[in-house]
Amino acid sequence: MRVFLVDSENVNFDNFIKQGKFKKKDRFYIIGNATLKFSLYALRFLQDKKVRFYDFNECSKDYADKIILTLLGFLLAQKKVKKCFIVSNDKIFSKLEFTSEYYKKEVKVLHVDNTISKLKNPEYHISLFEKNEEMILKMRQKSANVGEFHGLLQKEFKIHGTLIYKYLRETQKEVYFKKNKKVKSPPALKAPEKSFEAKQVDTKEPKALLVVQDKILNNQESILHNKPKSLKSAQELVLIKQKNTDNKAFFANFTQRLKKFFLG
Repeated sequence: MRVFLVDSENVNFDNFIKQGKFKKKDRFYIIGNATLKFSLYALRFLQDKKVRFYDFNECSKDYADKIILTLLGFLLAQKKVKKCFIVSNDKIFSKLEFTSEYYKKEVKVLHVDNTISKLKNPEYHISLFEKNEEMILKMRQKSANVGEFHGLLQKEFKIHGTLIYKYLRETQKEVYFKKNKKVKSPPALKAPEKSFEAKQVDTKEPKALLVVQDKILNNQESILHNKPKSLKSAQELVLIKQKNTDNKAFFANFTQRLKKFFLG
């Protein structure tokens, strides 16, 4: 009887059963984390085989290896077992000469290619796209980016969704992968800040500006007509003068008014 100890943590089980020729009396011991999943193809293969599962929940790096080595010694000690195969890509099983010599039985390690096998019909995804071209175009229009578009294709067409995505990048890049940048409107210009500072009057300036400046002067005169009752009020008058330092004509007139007001 032959025994297969399968390290399902690091081998593709589907690829393993595709590459081997098995006998009716073969037994399978599958070791792996409890969260691992098997395809329907693998379940069909195992339904009429003698199989046992050893699962664990601990997150230890070499937990599966320890279980396999323990089972290996236990099984080789049984008279019915003639050959034992360890199905794993782990290097820890590379040297088992001592075990083979000790039990006087054949022990081999089988490595598995974990790459996804090629589809029987490599052009199938193209015909799949042609039949659903309108729906795929709508998917792209609804997608915010190419990553979301890729995800929708995979959700709808499974493994063929990735092939369709690659096919579109190679053949219809302008339609499905063109960068549509929205034209942004230019930023609005900020309105100029209003200044209440008096400006030197130029004879060439429009009458509207002269009217505004006259109003400013009148406001200053209304303050001067009221004699300051305290030092604070006098300081406010000084601040009015400091605020309008850029208007020489205004402050020349303003100084004369102050002298006349306080000196008589």
